Amino acid sequence: MCVASGLKGACPGTGLASTWACLAERNFKSGEHGGGASGLAPASLMITFRPTLALAKKLELNLSDTIPSIANRAADWCVQEFRAARRTYLLYCNTPSLYPVIALKQGVTDGEALLFNFIMAAEATLRPTPGAKVFELWVQTEMSGIQYLPIPDRSVQGAINDLMRIAQGHLEEGLTPAVASRRASMTPMDILGMKSPEAVFPRLRGVSR
Repeated sequence: MCVASGLKGACPGTGLASTWACLAERNFKSGEHGGGASGLAPASLMITFRPTLALAKKLELNLSDTIPSIANRAADWCVQEFRAARRTYLLYCNTPSLYPVIALKQGVTDGEALLFNFIMAAEATLRPTPGAKVFELWVQTEMSGIQYLPIPDRSVQGAINDLMRIAQGHLEEGLTPAVASRRASMTPMDILGMKSPEAVFPRLRGVSR
C-alpha cells in the first residue's frame, strides 16, 4: 500500500501531487530504508532533514553526531514547527537557499510521515515555479533514504525564524500554505546577500550522475 495514501492527492490518482509522492516512495523503498537516521542508501542519494531539537524530540528522530559533507545541496532542508491561525504548521527551508515550503503538520508522527508531508507540500508550492525542475532532478528522484542532522548555526536559524514570522502573517491573512510559501520566498535575505530564496533555489544543483 502506498505510504502516500491517506494524504491529499493519494496514490494512485490523477493529481500531480500523487505522481511526486508515489515516485518518492518507490525510491525510498528501493533504498530499503525504514525512516531512521542514515540508513543503507549512499549519502549522495539521501535527503537531509534538519529538525529543531524540539521537533526531533516530538517525532523521536535521532540527530547524527557525525556531520557529513552534503553532496546534494538541493536535498538539504531544515524543519521547524510553528503556529498560525490556530493551526500547527511545519516550515521546511532549503538550507543553502532558505526556500520555504509550508505544510500543515497534521498526521506527521515520525520520520517517514515527515518525508511525505514534505513531498506533498513541495509539490503544491513548487510546481508552478522554476524550482520545480530543481526538485524533480535533484530531490524527488534521489530519495533512497533520510539522514537527520542539526540546523547548521544561529545565522541559519535566525533567517528561518524571520521567514516563519513572515509566513505566520500570510497564513493569518488567509493565504494557503503554498501561496504563503511562494510569497515568503520573495523576501530578500541578509544571509543570501539580499537575494531572495526564490532567486537562489532554482540555481542549485545536486549530485552529478
